[in-house]
Amino acid sequence: MTFEFAVRATPEIEQHFQAGLKGVKGEHRAKLAKRSSCRWQGSVNLDDGLLNRYPAESRWDYAIGFRPAHKHDQVAFVEIHPASTGHVQAVLKKKAWLVSWLANKAPRLNAMPREGFFWASTDGVHIQDGSPQKRLLAQSGIRVVPRVKLGCPLGIKPSRTCRNTAA
Repeated sequence: MTFEFAVRATPEIEQHFQAGLKGVKGEHRAKLAKRSSCRWQGSVNLDDGLLNRYPAESRWDYAIGFRPAHKHDQVAFVEIHPASTGHVQAVLKKKAWLVSWLANKAPRLNAMPREGFFWASTDGVHIQDGSPQKRLLAQSGIRVVPRVKLGCPLGIKPSRTCRNTAA
């Protein structure tokens, strides 16, 4: 299944699919990168696209579709937000909302191979290693990074071109 098909099969966001990174606000695009062997498959600004339906909810920012070489489309969920201990609970709340929304309203998107949930910091990562907040994020499956590099799964040795580790 392609990222575009999964988005268009989700009534609440079907009209919000954008080719490449056009669904990502211009000021946020610098926070996203991919391995050269990957292709952008599309993007959805979930926060803006779901604002009218869920105005009082803490919505996640983006769903990003990409295709690694010789593989099927994958999705990554990216939140662009200041990364400090004072923001951890807000981002955890956004992720909980997203997981529930995916399960209940976006089953095709939820079924796609997933690279993960990323919190890309707007101004550096200010959450100390070993802190209770850092442990909560790890337990929740959120990777906090200065910049998201897609196509770089966990378990491979980070390199200059492929780094999704906290600063």
